[in-house]
Amino acid sequence: MDGTTVPEGSMKAIAEIVASIDDRPDRECYRCDRDVPGDQLCRLSFTVSDSLADRYESVSRPCCIDCAAALGMLELTDWIDENR
Repeated sequence: MDGTTVPEGSMKAIAEIVASIDDRPDRECYRCDRDVPGDQLCRLSFTVSDSLADRYESVSRPCCIDCAAALGMLELTDWIDENR
C-alpha cells in the first residue's frame, strides 16, 4: 500500500462510524471535550455586532452546564433552595 490507497471496505466502515457518532445521544462539550448527556448540555451562541463582523464570526457550540457556569453564562434558579 502506498499511503494513498484506501483498503477495500474502509470507506464503508468510516461512514458507519460517522453515522454512529451523529446518532449518539451524548455530545461533546467544545470546552472540556467531555461527552455529556443531552440533558446536561446547552448551546452557547455568540453573535458579533456589525462593526466587528469584518474581524470576527458569530459561532454556536455545544457546552456542558459546568463549563457554561464557569464562563458566567449560567445562573442558578430557586430550584436548589427548594430541593435541598
